[in-house]
Amino acid sequence: MKRLFEKLNSTRGESLSETMISSLVIALGFILAVSMILAASNMVSNADKKWKEYYENKNTLEERAGGSAAGILTLKNDTQQISENIVIYSSEDETLAAYEKAK
Repeated sequence: MKRLFEKLNSTRGESLSETMISSLVIALGFILAVSMILAASNMVSNADKKWKEYYENKNTLEERAGGSAAGILTLKNDTQQISENIVIYSSEDETLAAYEKAK
């Protein structure tokens, strides 16, 4: 603690090595800040692309514009079983699917 107060009250200035080390620390901090900002902007860009893709697939599914296939949905419990004919719709990349009762 005494040395810190002596340093603060000193009038002789900073040495060259202290100045270079402090400049290096500041430069490293700046580089880290820039890299974090770039990484964050890349993550936001990727998230925007994924959300756009998801909503395009969802709209395709809601419009029933993607692929479709016929199937049978069977629900059963201990006492009864119900089967219904259904139509299954999927998005173009088949990541989303929906079904409705066949007409």
